[in-house]
Amino acid sequence: MRPDPKMPEWEELIAFGSAVQNMHLMAGALGLASKWTSGDCARHPHVAEVVGFAPETRLLGFFYVGQPAIPWPVGQRRPLAEKVRWVSEVDGGG
Repeated sequence: MRPDPKMPEWEELIAFGSAVQNMHLMAGALGLASKWTSGDCARHPHVAEVVGFAPETRLLGFFYVGQPAIPWPVGQRRPLAEKVRWVSEVDGGG
């Protein structure tokens, strides 16, 4: 995360967390396994330097993606019509 003087840090952190969640969702949708780690080693400034980030950039962790060791279970979903009722006209009684 690179600081932006125009944005509060808390907004940048929330946006970062949202991006990590989106990566988890996309990996799962593609049938991949993923893991986020954010221990002391991942956040150390020297690690960010070795990775090639600018000095002011904060490395907040690592996101690992790979093939799952055990295949994902196949979902057993019922038809959408069993859960949703579409209303096409507004009730004129009110």
